[in-house]
Amino acid sequence: MAYLINTPLQTNTVYLDSVNCVSRAPNFSYNLATPIRCPVSLKILLSVENVTFRNTLPNVTNGTFSFIYDTLGLNGAPQIYTMPVPTGIYSMNSFKNLFNEYTNTNIGAGLFVCKVDMTNFKFSFASTVPCQIINTDVYPTTIGRQVGVTYTDDNVEVYPINSVGSPAETIFMPRSFDWSGGQYVFLKMASVTLNNINSLGDINDTLIRVPINCNLGYVVNYRPTDVIRFIIQRSEINTIQLRLEDQYNNILSPDDLQVVLRVDFISPPEVDTRGEGTIDFYWGENTPTGIEEEEQEDIFGA
Repeated sequence: MAYLINTPLQTNTVYLDSVNCVSRAPNFSYNLATPIRCPVSLKILLSVENVTFRNTLPNVTNGTFSFIYDTLGLNGAPQIYTMPVPTGIYSMNSFKNLFNEYTNTNIGAGLFVCKVDMTNFKFSFASTVPCQIINTDVYPTTIGRQVGVTYTDDNVEVYPINSVGSPAETIFMPRSFDWSGGQYVFLKMASVTLNNINSLGDINDTLIRVPINCNLGYVVNYRPTDVIRFIIQRSEINTIQLRLEDQYNNILSPDDLQVVLRVDFISPPEVDTRGEGTIDFYWGENTPTGIEEEEQEDIFGA
């Protein structure tokens, strides 16, 4: 929404750098030596001018990958494993190496291996006995999107994923793997009321959605072309708390974060739209006043 800057007060620009924050988790917190004070009868108009951080954000956060080896128990009881995938930045090859190292240690060298199909960008898991990838409360898989698990029409991940083939058994992942970590992050501000709605219909405190516009290891520098401004109901701001979240609502901890905020002061117009769109509201707005209704003529002479 566009607002008219209708006061002569000077615009305040707030330059926030994580080097000077007083705490980093879960929010980057800043204590302002000079508070931002709004004059009486005016409102604070807040917007984001620029966001900068290094693209070194993890694409896995405390992940797990669960599977059953020898599902039919051909060589004894089925063996169930949950492989930890520590927080970090993974690629298709680093995950493949992590999986093969884990199975070589816990099952045996070459008995259950991960392969990468660079034609379709999909994983496959080869074994000599039937196997499954599972996701249960006791044995969870939290990196289904990354490894290529498919979804139902109701957007629910499909488990288990069974191996096929005989005598050699192979699990073919139905979708391509995704180690991008997401295409967007969200800059959020605590202690303010913002009427933004996410895809679940929940109102949250998002200031701006920031696209990841660079390769891994480079610097994301985003200046919005269409600046979104928010009317803040607070009369004074002496602390600012910012955080980054990915599109899956995981809190991110970038190595550094720089944000430029713009603060304007406006006199908001009094707008009363109660009943707008109804017939009564229309006639109330369009019926002339101060004109006496003429008496209708008696066309029948009675």
